Amino acid sequence: MADNEKGAKPDQKAPKPEAAKEHKSEKGDKGKDEKKEKKVFETTKTADYGADFRYLVRIVNTDLDGKKPFATALTYVPGVSHRLANVIAKETGIDPKTRIGTLKDDQLEKVVEAIEGVQDLVPVWMLNRRKDIESGEDRHMVGSEITIMLREDLNRLKKIRSWRGHRHERKLPTRGQRTKNNGRFGGAVGVQRKDAGQAAPDAAAPAAGAPAATKAPSAAAGAQAKAAAAPAKPAAAGSGAKPLAGGKK
Repeated sequence: MADNEKGAKPDQKAPKPEAAKEHKSEKGDKGKDEKKEKKVFETTKTADYGADFRYLVRIVNTDLDGKKPFATALTYVPGVSHRLANVIAKETGIDPKTRIGTLKDDQLEKVVEAIEGVQDLVPVWMLNRRKDIESGEDRHMVGSEITIMLREDLNRLKKIRSWRGHRHERKLPTRGQRTKNNGRFGGAVGVQRKDAGQAAPDAAAPAAGAPAATKAPSAAAGAQAKAAAAPAKPAAAGSGAKPLAGGKK
């Protein structure tokens, strides 16, 4: 009986690999079905935009993504913040959550007019160019006006030789930051150290094959030459040196 039981165990374990294969095939079928569902969802999602949908909207010389909400897409225009975008949406009567690609031409024209005349819609403290140097007026710059005005301001600072203009010319920080550690640029950045293997110019190393006996005479001759060249020092007072002939003690 024991032999029969031992022989029966392999027969019981035999169908397990087939079950595992069936389980894997079921998983593979489910994965394929999920991928198909995702593809169908993507196609329906893109089809919901409609034929008149604009994937690229150009406002104030700036290309905007048509799939983004109206209030979010306006923030990509230089000079338009989130708060200002909500103000423009409220002024034009457009829902901030609608996609900007679904807007029509007349709605986009209203948006451009609102952006250009934003100084009349918001208080003075929200403008980004208050008390202009040339005109003295309060303005709000949008789009490429910001880069042009910044370039003109820097040129003016350089012409009048102000401290800020001087620092801008040298490409250094203008607001008191340290330059010892941060903001370093150029080819020689860091500490340059001499190699440890280089010998000093005064102490030249002798030749490797020179014998030790030749070193001593040269050192002695150098010491005698230095002693002969040095002037004689006068004898100190109270020393045991004898006075010169004919001199007073």
